[in-house]
Amino acid sequence: MVSFSIESFDTDHFFLVEVIELDLIINGEKIRIPADESTVTELLQHFNLHHKVVIVELNDEILAKENQSETRLSNGDKVEIVHFVGGG
Repeated sequence: MVSFSIESFDTDHFFLVEVIELDLIINGEKIRIPADESTVTELLQHFNLHHKVVIVELNDEILAKENQSETRLSNGDKVEIVHFVGGG
């Protein structure tokens, strides 16, 4: 067993990185969005789709509508958004 204490780490080399943008793959296209739009609901608002009937698939799994506001996005996530268009 290896033991150590937190004091043994050189904290001068640690730093925090503020993420200001997320890189996502949305409907097969690499897209960068502001990091403050990090939930699925905020993503839909970003693209003005929050008032439409949409189906969202996140990393190959369909996401229930009731989970969209609490589901956070991460760099590299694959998002598929399908919305219905009327016409004939």
